[in-house]
Amino acid sequence: MSDEPLLAWCVVANVGSAVVEETSDSTAPGPGGGTKHFSGGTKVWLLPPQWGDGGEDVFVLGRHRGEPGGLLRMVIPRRQLTDFRTKPVYIPTLMAQLERPWRDGQVRAHVWSSKEEADRVAQLWSAQAVVEA
Repeated sequence: MSDEPLLAWCVVANVGSAVVEETSDSTAPGPGGGTKHFSGGTKVWLLPPQWGDGGEDVFVLGRHRGEPGGLLRMVIPRRQLTDFRTKPVYIPTLMAQLERPWRDGQVRAHVWSSKEEADRVAQLWSAQAVVEA
């Protein structure tokens, strides 16, 4: 348990270790697997689907493979992620990065509405990942 107040619940996952064949620069395999921006095994925090696409592509926030301490928020294909689960968010700086506006600076990304919603989606995405494998 943390001494900090609970700010939200979030789905987290790990970037897959296997080298994934992709054509987009942002998702091209990096050294040792993963993607160009995230090493295989990196824990990323996922935002709920933002565009009504069912979450085929998801906003993630995680440590960039080339920048120590730097958090990067970007959209990647969900199929590149494994081990979906729910975690509490206690750290205000993490919460601020999850909610920060995107694109035009006007649209604030939304976070999971409840632990139950995050749990339901994490279970669904885990089941889908097993079927796709």
